[in-house]
Amino acid sequence: MNLRSKRNNNEIIHQNKKREVESTKISKNFVSHFENLPNEIIYEIFNYLDIYDIYYGFFNLKKRFENLYGHLNPYLRINISTMSKIRFDDYHQKIIIPNRQRILILRLSNPFTTDIIFSPPKIILKFVQLKTLILDKTDSTYLKNILKHMIHLPELSSLSINLIDFIKNSTEFYLQIFRLPKLKYCKLNFQIMAHLDVSSTSTNISSPIEHFVYEPLFPMESFENLLSFLPQLRHLPIHNIHDYLHLIIEDDDPVKPFTINQYLNHILNITQIFHLEIQETISLNKLSQILLLLPDLQTLHLDSISFSNLDDISDEEFVHFIALIKKNKIKKLFLEKRIGIDAFELLSTIFPHLNYLQINCRDYQYTQFLLKFLLKHQNNNLIRLLCFSIPLADDKMMNKLKNLIIQNSASNFTIQRVSDHIYINIIENN
Repeated sequence: MNLRSKRNNNEIIHQNKKREVESTKISKNFVSHFENLPNEIIYEIFNYLDIYDIYYGFFNLKKRFENLYGHLNPYLRINISTMSKIRFDDYHQKIIIPNRQRILILRLSNPFTTDIIFSPPKIILKFVQLKTLILDKTDSTYLKNILKHMIHLPELSSLSINLIDFIKNSTEFYLQIFRLPKLKYCKLNFQIMAHLDVSSTSTNISSPIEHFVYEPLFPMESFENLLSFLPQLRHLPIHNIHDYLHLIIEDDDPVKPFTINQYLNHILNITQIFHLEIQETISLNKLSQILLLLPDLQTLHLDSISFSNLDDISDEEFVHFIALIKKNKIKKLFLEKRIGIDAFELLSTIFPHLNYLQINCRDYQYTQFLLKFLLKHQNNNLIRLLCFSIPLADDKMMNKLKNLIIQNSASNFTIQRVSDHIYINIIENN
Protein backbone atom coordinates (compact mmCIF):
# COMPACT_ATOMS: atom_id res chain seq x y z
CA MET A 1 0.00 0.00 0.00
CA ASN A 2 1.51 3.35 -1.04
CA LEU A 3 1.63 6.47 1.11
CA ARG A 4 -1.32 8.12 -0.66
CA SER A 5 -3.57 5.08 -0.10
CA LYS A 6 -2.66 4.96 3.61
CA ARG A 7 -3.45 8.64 3.95
CA ASN A 8 -6.86 8.15 2.29
CA ASN A 9 -7.70 5.18 4.51
CA ASN A 10 -6.74 7.10 7.63
CA GLU A 11 -8.96 9.99 6.55
CA ILE A 12 -11.89 7.63 5.98
CA ILE A 13 -11.40 6.02 9.41
CA HIS A 14 -11.17 9.46 11.02
CA GLN A 15 -14.37 10.64 9.31
CA ASN A 16 -16.27 7.49 10.38
CA LYS A 17 -15.17 7.94 14.00
CA LYS A 18 -16.18 11.57 13.86
CA ARG A 19 -19.65 10.62 12.58
CA GLU A 20 -20.03 8.02 15.35
CA VAL A 21 -19.14 10.58 18.00
CA GLU A 22 -21.57 13.11 16.50
CA SER A 23 -24.28 10.49 16.27
CA THR A 24 -23.75 9.51 19.89
CA LYS A 25 -23.96 13.18 20.94
CA ILE A 26 -27.20 13.61 18.98
CA SER A 27 -28.65 10.45 20.52
CA LYS A 28 -27.70 11.54 24.02
CA ASN A 29 -29.08 15.02 23.39
CA PHE A 30 -32.34 13.51 22.12
CA VAL A 31 -32.67 11.31 25.20
CA SER A 32 -31.81 14.24 27.43
CA HIS A 33 -34.42 16.49 25.78
CA PHE A 34 -37.04 13.72 25.68
CA GLU A 35 -36.56 13.04 29.39
CA ASN A 36 -37.43 16.68 30.10
CA LEU A 37 -40.86 16.34 28.47
CA PRO A 38 -43.80 16.27 30.90
CA ASN A 39 -45.57 12.95 31.42
CA GLU A 40 -48.70 14.16 29.61
CA ILE A 41 -46.81 14.67 26.32
CA ILE A 42 -45.06 11.31 26.64
CA TYR A 43 -48.50 9.71 27.15
CA GLU A 44 -49.67 11.33 23.91
CA ILE A 45 -46.64 10.00 22.02
CA PHE A 46 -47.16 6.48 23.39
CA ASN A 47 -50.78 6.53 22.21
CA TYR A 48 -49.57 6.66 18.61
CA LEU A 49 -47.12 3.75 18.92
CA ASP A 50 -47.42 -0.02 19.05
CA ILE A 51 -46.19 -1.61 22.27
CA TYR A 52 -43.45 -3.37 20.28
CA ASP A 53 -42.03 -0.03 19.13
CA ILE A 54 -42.40 1.45 22.60
CA TYR A 55 -40.59 -1.49 24.14
CA TYR A 56 -37.58 -1.32 21.84
CA GLY A 57 -37.55 2.45 21.50
CA PHE A 58 -37.92 3.52 25.12
CA PHE A 59 -37.83 0.77 27.72
CA ASN A 60 -34.05 0.34 27.44
CA LEU A 61 -33.44 4.06 27.86
CA LYS A 62 -34.91 4.72 31.27
CA LYS A 63 -36.99 2.78 33.78
CA ARG A 64 -39.22 5.86 33.96
CA PHE A 65 -40.59 5.24 30.44
CA GLU A 66 -41.51 1.65 31.27
CA ASN A 67 -43.28 2.79 34.44
CA LEU A 68 -45.12 5.54 32.55
CA TYR A 69 -46.40 3.12 29.94
CA GLY A 70 -47.52 0.67 32.61
CA HIS A 71 -49.42 3.45 34.37
CA LEU A 72 -50.97 4.70 31.11
CA ASN A 73 -52.03 1.28 29.83
CA PRO A 74 -52.74 -1.29 32.52
CA TYR A 75 -54.33 -3.34 29.71
CA LEU A 76 -52.63 -4.11 26.42
CA ARG A 77 -53.90 -4.28 22.86
CA ILE A 78 -51.79 -6.69 20.81
CA ASN A 79 -51.99 -6.78 17.02
CA ILE A 80 -49.61 -9.27 15.44
CA SER A 81 -49.73 -9.04 11.67
CA THR A 82 -47.14 -10.25 9.19
CA MET A 83 -43.66 -10.38 10.70
CA SER A 84 -40.60 -12.59 10.51
CA LYS A 85 -40.32 -15.68 12.71
CA ILE A 86 -37.28 -14.20 14.51
CA ARG A 87 -39.05 -10.94 15.29
CA PHE A 88 -42.17 -12.76 16.43
CA ASP A 89 -40.20 -15.01 18.79
CA ASP A 90 -38.65 -11.91 20.34
CA TYR A 91 -42.07 -10.23 20.59
CA HIS A 92 -43.53 -13.35 22.17
CA GLN A 93 -40.81 -13.76 24.79
CA LYS A 94 -40.41 -10.12 25.82
CA ILE A 95 -43.92 -8.72 25.48
CA ILE A 96 -46.65 -11.37 25.35
CA ILE A 97 -45.48 -13.95 27.90
CA PRO A 98 -44.75 -11.43 30.72
CA ASN A 99 -48.07 -9.61 30.09
CA ARG A 100 -50.63 -12.36 29.41
CA GLN A 101 -52.80 -11.27 32.30
CA ARG A 102 -52.86 -7.66 31.00
CA ILE A 103 -53.90 -8.31 27.38
CA LEU A 104 -57.36 -6.91 26.60
CA ILE A 105 -57.41 -7.30 22.82
CA LEU A 106 -55.43 -9.91 20.89
CA ARG A 107 -55.30 -10.13 17.11
CA LEU A 108 -53.27 -12.89 15.42
CA SER A 109 -52.89 -12.90 11.65
CA ASN A 110 -50.65 -15.90 11.00
CA PRO A 111 -51.29 -19.62 11.54
CA PHE A 112 -48.00 -20.23 13.32
CA THR A 113 -48.59 -17.41 15.83
CA THR A 114 -51.75 -19.05 17.17
CA ASP A 115 -49.97 -22.35 17.71
CA ILE A 116 -47.00 -20.74 19.49
CA ILE A 117 -48.89 -18.29 21.72
CA PHE A 118 -51.39 -20.93 22.84
CA SER A 119 -48.96 -23.78 23.39
CA PRO A 120 -49.95 -25.78 25.30
CA PRO A 121 -53.61 -24.93 24.51
CA LYS A 122 -54.61 -24.49 28.14
CA ILE A 123 -52.18 -21.57 28.39
CA ILE A 124 -55.06 -19.44 27.07
CA LEU A 125 -56.46 -19.59 30.61
CA LYS A 126 -53.74 -17.14 31.66
CA PHE A 127 -55.34 -14.42 29.47
CA VAL A 128 -57.79 -13.54 32.24
CA GLN A 129 -58.53 -9.99 31.00
CA LEU A 130 -59.01 -10.93 27.34
CA LYS A 131 -62.19 -9.36 25.95
CA THR A 132 -61.58 -9.45 22.19
CA LEU A 133 -59.90 -12.30 20.33
CA ILE A 134 -59.36 -12.09 16.56
CA LEU A 135 -57.88 -15.14 14.84
CA ASP A 136 -57.17 -14.33 11.20
CA LYS A 137 -55.88 -16.92 8.70
CA THR A 138 -55.82 -19.62 11.34
CA ASP A 139 -55.75 -23.38 10.87
CA SER A 140 -58.76 -25.31 12.22
CA THR A 141 -56.43 -27.74 14.01
CA TYR A 142 -55.02 -24.96 16.19
CA LEU A 143 -58.48 -23.56 16.77
CA LYS A 144 -59.86 -26.92 17.87
CA ASN A 145 -57.10 -27.22 20.46
CA ILE A 146 -57.88 -23.94 22.22
CA LEU A 147 -61.63 -23.62 21.69
CA LYS A 148 -62.57 -26.02 24.47
CA HIS A 149 -60.62 -23.88 26.95
CA MET A 150 -62.24 -20.57 25.94
CA ILE A 151 -65.32 -21.31 28.02
CA HIS A 152 -63.21 -20.54 31.10
CA LEU A 153 -62.21 -17.05 29.93
CA PRO A 154 -64.20 -14.77 32.26
CA GLU A 155 -64.22 -11.61 30.09
CA LEU A 156 -64.29 -12.82 26.46
CA SER A 157 -67.13 -10.91 24.75
CA SER A 158 -65.97 -10.65 21.13
CA LEU A 159 -64.68 -13.47 18.93
CA SER A 160 -63.70 -13.26 15.23
CA ILE A 161 -62.40 -16.30 13.35
CA ASN A 162 -61.15 -16.49 9.77
CA LEU A 163 -59.96 -19.98 8.86
CA ILE A 164 -57.76 -21.06 5.96
CA ASP A 165 -59.38 -24.51 5.80
CA PHE A 166 -62.66 -26.33 6.48
CA ILE A 167 -64.48 -27.22 9.67
CA LYS A 168 -65.29 -30.93 9.58
CA ASN A 169 -67.48 -31.26 12.66
CA SER A 170 -69.48 -28.06 12.55
CA THR A 171 -71.98 -29.13 15.20
CA GLU A 172 -69.38 -29.52 17.94
CA PHE A 173 -67.62 -26.36 16.80
CA TYR A 174 -70.75 -24.20 17.06
CA LEU A 175 -71.80 -25.70 20.36
CA GLN A 176 -68.43 -24.80 21.85
CA ILE A 177 -68.85 -21.20 20.70
CA PHE A 178 -72.45 -20.98 21.92
CA ARG A 179 -71.35 -22.13 25.39
CA LEU A 180 -69.05 -19.12 25.84
CA PRO A 181 -70.74 -17.34 28.77
CA LYS A 182 -69.97 -13.65 27.99
CA LEU A 183 -69.87 -13.66 24.18
CA LYS A 184 -71.86 -10.81 22.61
CA TYR A 185 -70.21 -10.49 19.18
CA CYS A 186 -69.20 -13.36 16.92
CA LYS A 187 -67.87 -13.15 13.35
CA LEU A 188 -67.01 -16.31 11.42
CA ASN A 189 -65.42 -16.77 8.01
CA PHE A 190 -64.89 -20.35 6.85
CA GLN A 191 -66.61 -23.20 5.07
CA ILE A 192 -68.20 -26.19 6.78
CA MET A 193 -68.21 -29.75 5.44
CA ALA A 194 -71.35 -30.91 7.26
CA HIS A 195 -74.59 -29.27 8.36
CA LEU A 196 -75.27 -28.17 11.90
CA ASP A 197 -77.24 -31.07 13.36
CA VAL A 198 -79.00 -30.64 16.69
CA SER A 199 -81.14 -33.75 16.50
CA SER A 200 -78.76 -35.75 18.67
CA THR A 201 -77.55 -32.92 20.92
CA SER A 202 -78.97 -31.05 23.84
CA THR A 203 -80.89 -27.99 22.69
CA ASN A 204 -81.00 -26.23 26.05
CA ILE A 205 -77.91 -24.15 25.19
CA SER A 206 -78.77 -20.47 25.14
CA SER A 207 -76.03 -18.23 23.77
CA PRO A 208 -75.77 -14.56 24.84
CA ILE A 209 -74.63 -13.58 21.31
CA GLU A 210 -76.39 -10.43 20.08
CA HIS A 211 -74.42 -9.72 16.89
CA PHE A 212 -73.66 -12.70 14.66
CA VAL A 213 -71.86 -12.40 11.31
CA TYR A 214 -71.16 -15.29 8.95
CA GLU A 215 -69.29 -14.34 5.78
CA PRO A 216 -69.62 -17.26 3.29
CA LEU A 217 -72.80 -18.90 2.07
CA PHE A 218 -74.50 -20.63 4.97
CA PRO A 219 -76.40 -23.89 4.30
CA MET A 220 -80.11 -23.28 4.81
CA GLU A 221 -80.51 -26.63 6.58
CA SER A 222 -78.06 -25.38 9.22
CA PHE A 223 -79.44 -21.86 9.33
CA GLU A 224 -82.67 -22.83 11.08
CA ASN A 225 -80.82 -24.91 13.67
CA LEU A 226 -78.30 -22.14 14.23
CA LEU A 227 -80.95 -19.60 15.19
CA SER A 228 -82.46 -21.89 17.81
CA PHE A 229 -79.35 -21.26 19.95
CA LEU A 230 -79.44 -17.46 19.63
CA PRO A 231 -82.42 -16.06 21.57
CA GLN A 232 -80.59 -12.77 22.24
CA LEU A 233 -79.79 -12.13 18.58
CA ARG A 234 -80.31 -8.51 17.52
CA HIS A 235 -78.16 -8.10 14.41
CA LEU A 236 -77.81 -10.68 11.63
CA PRO A 237 -76.26 -9.54 8.33
CA ILE A 238 -77.49 -11.72 5.45
CA HIS A 239 -74.87 -12.54 2.83
CA ASN A 240 -75.39 -14.16 -0.59
CA ILE A 241 -79.13 -13.52 -0.41
CA HIS A 242 -79.69 -14.74 -4.00
CA ASP A 243 -78.31 -18.11 -3.10
CA TYR A 244 -80.62 -18.29 -0.13
CA LEU A 245 -83.66 -17.19 -2.10
CA HIS A 246 -82.89 -19.59 -4.90
CA LEU A 247 -82.84 -22.41 -2.41
CA ILE A 248 -85.95 -21.20 -0.62
CA ILE A 249 -88.23 -20.32 -3.47
CA GLU A 250 -87.22 -22.76 -6.16
CA ASP A 251 -86.35 -25.81 -4.06
CA ASP A 252 -89.04 -28.37 -4.97
CA ASP A 253 -87.57 -31.27 -3.03
CA PRO A 254 -90.68 -33.09 -1.69
CA VAL A 255 -88.67 -34.50 1.19
CA LYS A 256 -87.50 -31.17 2.58
CA PRO A 257 -89.95 -28.46 1.59
CA PHE A 258 -88.60 -25.21 3.01
CA THR A 259 -90.02 -21.81 2.16
CA ILE A 260 -88.99 -18.28 3.00
CA ASN A 261 -92.12 -17.98 5.15
CA GLN A 262 -91.16 -21.01 7.21
CA TYR A 263 -87.66 -19.98 8.14
CA LEU A 264 -88.50 -16.32 8.79
CA ASN A 265 -91.47 -17.32 10.90
CA HIS A 266 -89.13 -19.60 12.82
CA ILE A 267 -86.76 -16.69 13.45
CA LEU A 268 -89.61 -14.54 14.72
CA ASN A 269 -90.68 -17.26 17.14
CA ILE A 270 -87.25 -16.93 18.73
CA THR A 271 -86.47 -13.23 18.60
CA GLN A 272 -87.32 -9.88 17.01
CA ILE A 273 -85.35 -8.57 14.06
CA PHE A 274 -84.87 -4.79 13.87
CA HIS A 275 -82.06 -4.55 11.29
CA LEU A 276 -81.74 -6.28 7.94
CA GLU A 277 -78.71 -6.14 5.65
CA ILE A 278 -78.85 -7.68 2.16
CA GLN A 279 -75.53 -7.69 0.35
CA GLU A 280 -76.63 -8.82 -3.09
CA THR A 281 -78.99 -7.42 -5.71
CA ILE A 282 -82.60 -8.30 -4.89
CA SER A 283 -85.82 -7.63 -6.76
CA LEU A 284 -88.45 -5.37 -5.23
CA ASN A 285 -90.95 -8.22 -5.32
CA LYS A 286 -88.72 -10.60 -3.34
CA LEU A 287 -87.81 -7.81 -0.95
CA SER A 288 -91.47 -7.07 -0.26
CA GLN A 289 -92.07 -10.77 0.52
CA ILE A 290 -89.30 -10.69 3.11
CA LEU A 291 -90.31 -7.36 4.66
CA LEU A 292 -93.92 -8.44 5.09
CA LEU A 293 -92.63 -11.16 7.43
CA LEU A 294 -90.53 -8.69 9.47
CA PRO A 295 -93.03 -6.19 10.91
CA ASP A 296 -90.64 -4.85 13.56
CA LEU A 297 -87.86 -3.98 11.11
CA GLN A 298 -86.59 -0.41 11.51
CA THR A 299 -83.34 -0.33 9.51
CA LEU A 300 -82.86 -1.65 5.98
CA HIS A 301 -79.43 -1.81 4.30
CA LEU A 302 -79.46 -2.76 0.61
CA ASP A 303 -76.59 -3.31 -1.79
CA SER A 304 -78.73 -3.03 -4.91
CA ILE A 305 -82.39 -3.36 -5.77
CA SER A 306 -83.91 -4.17 -9.17
CA PHE A 307 -87.29 -2.85 -10.31
CA SER A 308 -89.69 -4.34 -12.80
CA ASN A 309 -91.50 -2.15 -15.27
CA LEU A 310 -94.26 -0.69 -13.13
CA ASP A 311 -96.75 -1.31 -15.92
CA ASP A 312 -95.97 -5.03 -15.72
CA ILE A 313 -96.60 -5.44 -11.98
CA SER A 314 -98.96 -8.34 -11.34
CA ASP A 315 -102.04 -8.08 -9.15
CA GLU A 316 -100.29 -10.22 -6.52
CA GLU A 317 -97.25 -7.93 -6.46
CA PHE A 318 -99.53 -4.90 -6.19
CA VAL A 319 -101.29 -6.45 -3.19
CA HIS A 320 -97.85 -7.05 -1.58
CA PHE A 321 -96.89 -3.41 -2.03
CA ILE A 322 -100.16 -2.11 -0.56
CA ALA A 323 -99.82 -4.43 2.44
CA LEU A 324 -96.19 -3.40 2.90
CA ILE A 325 -97.10 0.29 2.94
CA LYS A 326 -99.56 -0.36 5.76
CA LYS A 327 -97.42 -2.73 7.84
CA ASN A 328 -93.75 -1.71 7.68
CA LYS A 329 -92.07 0.53 10.27
CA ILE A 330 -88.79 1.14 8.45
CA LYS A 331 -87.26 4.49 9.40
CA LYS A 332 -83.70 4.19 8.08
CA LEU A 333 -82.66 3.20 4.57
CA PHE A 334 -79.08 2.64 3.37
CA LEU A 335 -78.46 2.21 -0.37
CA GLU A 336 -75.02 1.13 -1.54
CA LYS A 337 -75.85 1.77 -5.21
CA ARG A 338 -77.89 4.60 -6.62
CA ILE A 339 -81.32 4.10 -8.17
CA GLY A 340 -83.43 6.10 -10.59
CA ILE A 341 -85.62 8.94 -9.36
CA ASP A 342 -88.78 7.04 -10.37
CA ALA A 343 -87.57 4.02 -8.41
CA PHE A 344 -86.81 6.18 -5.41
CA GLU A 345 -90.25 7.78 -5.60
CA LEU A 346 -91.72 4.28 -5.38
CA LEU A 347 -89.53 3.40 -2.39
CA SER A 348 -90.50 6.60 -0.55
CA THR A 349 -94.14 5.61 -1.08
CA ILE A 350 -93.62 2.06 0.16
CA PHE A 351 -91.72 3.29 3.24
CA PRO A 352 -93.90 6.15 4.52
CA HIS A 353 -92.15 6.28 7.93
CA LEU A 354 -88.69 6.81 6.44
CA ASN A 355 -86.84 9.68 8.12
CA TYR A 356 -83.17 8.87 7.37
CA LEU A 357 -81.59 8.14 3.99
CA GLN A 358 -77.97 7.32 3.23
CA ILE A 359 -76.94 6.63 -0.35
CA ASN A 360 -73.74 6.29 -2.38
CA CYS A 361 -74.26 8.86 -5.13
CA ARG A 362 -70.95 8.64 -7.08
CA ASP A 363 -71.32 12.15 -8.55
CA TYR A 364 -72.72 15.59 -7.85
CA GLN A 365 -75.30 15.55 -10.66
CA TYR A 366 -77.19 12.60 -9.19
CA THR A 367 -76.99 14.08 -5.70
CA GLN A 368 -78.45 17.32 -7.02
CA PHE A 369 -81.35 15.57 -8.79
CA LEU A 370 -82.19 13.45 -5.74
CA LEU A 371 -82.00 16.38 -3.33
CA LYS A 372 -84.27 18.49 -5.56
CA PHE A 373 -86.79 15.66 -5.64
CA LEU A 374 -86.76 15.28 -1.85
CA LEU A 375 -87.18 19.02 -1.30
CA LYS A 376 -90.00 19.18 -3.83
CA HIS A 377 -91.87 16.40 -2.04
CA GLN A 378 -90.86 17.50 1.44
CA ASN A 379 -94.45 17.82 2.60
CA ASN A 380 -95.26 14.29 1.44
CA ASN A 381 -92.51 12.43 3.28
CA LEU A 382 -90.78 12.41 6.64
CA ILE A 383 -87.18 12.27 5.39
CA ARG A 384 -85.27 14.91 7.29
CA LEU A 385 -81.80 13.40 7.75
CA LEU A 386 -79.75 12.78 4.62
CA CYS A 387 -76.27 11.43 4.03
CA PHE A 388 -74.78 11.52 0.53
CA SER A 389 -71.56 9.60 -0.07
CA ILE A 390 -69.70 11.24 -2.98
CA PRO A 391 -66.09 10.20 -3.78
CA LEU A 392 -65.02 13.71 -4.83
CA ALA A 393 -66.94 15.61 -2.16
CA ASP A 394 -65.34 18.87 -1.04
CA ASP A 395 -66.41 22.16 0.55
CA LYS A 396 -67.18 23.67 -2.86
CA MET A 397 -69.64 20.89 -3.60
CA MET A 398 -71.17 21.24 -0.13
CA ASN A 399 -71.73 24.97 -0.70
CA LYS A 400 -73.49 24.22 -4.00
CA LEU A 401 -75.88 21.89 -2.21
CA LYS A 402 -76.38 24.52 0.48
CA ASN A 403 -77.44 27.09 -2.14
CA LEU A 404 -79.69 24.50 -3.78
CA ILE A 405 -81.54 23.96 -0.50
CA ILE A 406 -81.93 27.70 0.05
CA GLN A 407 -83.43 28.05 -3.44
CA ASN A 408 -85.84 25.12 -3.12
CA SER A 409 -86.95 25.08 0.51
CA ALA A 410 -88.09 27.52 3.16
CA SER A 411 -87.10 25.15 5.96
CA ASN A 412 -84.15 25.68 8.24
CA PHE A 413 -81.34 23.18 7.82
CA THR A 414 -77.80 22.27 8.77
CA ILE A 415 -75.17 20.85 6.41
CA GLN A 416 -71.69 19.53 7.08
CA ARG A 417 -69.06 17.43 5.35
CA VAL A 418 -67.03 14.63 6.92
CA SER A 419 -64.50 13.33 4.40
CA ASP A 420 -66.56 12.18 1.37
CA HIS A 421 -69.88 12.19 3.26
CA ILE A 422 -72.21 15.20 3.22
CA TYR A 423 -74.82 15.28 6.00
CA ILE A 424 -77.99 17.38 5.73
CA ASN A 425 -80.56 17.87 8.48
CA ILE A 426 -83.84 19.49 7.40
CA ILE A 427 -85.39 21.18 10.43
CA GLU A 428 -89.14 21.44 10.74
CA ASN A 429 -90.46 25.00 10.96
CA ASN A 430 -92.63 25.56 14.01
